[in-house]
Formats: sequence, structure tokens, C-alpha cells
Amino acid sequence: MINYDKISKKSFHGYIWIWISQIISLIGSNIVSFAVIWYLTLQTESSFILSLASIASIVPMIIVGPFAGVISDRVNKNIVLILADFIQALGTFVLIILFYLNLAQLWHIIALLAVRGTCQGFQFPVAVSITSLMVPKEKIKSMNSLNQIFTSLMNIASPAIGAVAIASFSIEQISWNIIMEVLLNIVGWKYYFKRD
Repeated sequence: MINYDKISKKSFHGYIWIWISQIISLIGSNIVSFAVIWYLTLQTESSFILSLASIASIVPMIIVGPFAGVISDRVNKNIVLILADFIQALGTFVLIILFYLNLAQLWHIIALLAVRGTCQGFQFPVAVSITSLMVPKEKIKSMNSLNQIFTSLMNIASPAIGAVAIASFSIEQISWNIIMEVLLNIVGWKYYFKRD
């Protein structure tokens, strides 16, 4: 049972920063994933590759989702969020290098989508679970409502933004989006940890 009396204003302010950075991170991740899937579809003109890329992106989230909560309850949730962002950024950075060197192959991209899906499978449940640990009881309903609103908006807006991005930029330029998000989150996490 959660002792809401111990949740301070300071922890709520820290939560707001975490919440904003995770929203930005998840939106950016979804935009890049959608853009990468469509990039593969446009390059290969194959509905099989579209299906394979979509499965590689979504199935890992489904598989790790049930375990993510259990694992994150046993370790520091902050570390889970930071590692998920870092692993996504590292994988994306490797793929950017492969693109610049003209060495990127289909399996590299599919593997990156699977890694990203796995990281998001951990990131989203942990981001939701910290709400009850850092938000005062009187603000829980409001924050849960905001989480649902932004999740719905993210699911609607990300494909549209991803489509515009793939029509306007190269896949390398779109992929740099993830690196920028991680830098933003590092600054945010550093700010949050300094408050404790």
C-alpha cells in the first residue's frame, strides 16, 4: 500500500519533469519507428517487409510488457527508464553510422525495430507505474487522465508526423531525433537527481 503522506511536493515536481521527458521520448520513438517502417516499405515495395517490420516493432512490446512491471519493481525505476532510452539511442546511432557508410541491411533495421520495441515495452509500463509513487493522492486522477489523453494523442499523431518526416527528410536525419531526445532526457534526469 502506498503511503501518500510521504509523497512530497518535491517528488511531484520531479515526476512532472519525468512525465514530460517520457512523453517526448515515447512520441519521438513512435515517430521514428513509423518512419523507419515506411522507409523499408518504400525501399522494398514489399507488403511482406511492411508486415515483418511492423511485427518486429510491436511483438517485443507485447512479449516483455508483462515482465517489465515485475522486473522494474525489483530494480530502480529511474535506471530502467534511463537504460531504455540509452539502448534505443545507441542502437539508432549504430544504424545511422551504417546508413552513412552504406552498409545498412534489412536485418539491421529489423533488429533495431525489435530492440526499440523491447525498450518501449519496459519504458511505458515503468513510466505509468511511477505515477502512484510520486504524485500526491489528490492529483492522481488528473495525472492518470493526462497520461491517457497523451497516449491517445501519441498513437494518433505519431504516424501522421512520421509520414510527413519520411516525405521531407532522409532516414538518417529522422533517426537523429532519438539521439536528441536522449540528450534532453539526460539533462532532465540530471536535474531530477540533483534535487534529491
